[in-house]
Formats: sequence, C-alpha cells, structure tokens
Amino acid sequence: MQRRRGIVTLRHRAIDSGDPGFLLFSHGCMVRSDHHCQGDAGEKTGSVRVSLHVYNTVEEIDRLLSVLASLQ
Repeated sequence: MQRRRGIVTLRHRAIDSGDPGFLLFSHGCMVRSDHHCQGDAGEKTGSVRVSLHVYNTVEEIDRLLSVLASLQ
C-alpha cells in the first residue's frame, strides 16, 4: 500500500520564506509561510507549505509551479 501526502514544504536558499509566500499568495495560491507553530524544538528556518488535494485544479498547480520557477 502506498501512502502519499499532499503537503509540500519549500525553502529557497537565498530568500526568506515570507517573500515567496507573499508572491504565491498574490498569484492566488493559498500557502502558509513561516515556522509553522513548531516552537523551540521545530524548524530553525522558515518555510512555505503548500497543501495539494483533489480539489485543486490542474491550472492551479500549473500556476504554482510557474511562480516557483520564477524564483530561481
């Protein structure tokens, strides 16, 4: 049995997590950016989380990938 998850965590080497989070949100992508309530024992750097599921359209995923590709 395969178990798959729809949550993807992203970090950019040179850009703080708030900036790509804001950019994605401004293009209509619903994401969450920062430390994700991990507290002291959690993440040391912020990240952007994207949650994909059956309710997402192909166009939404293409838009997400396009915006992410522009961050190079």
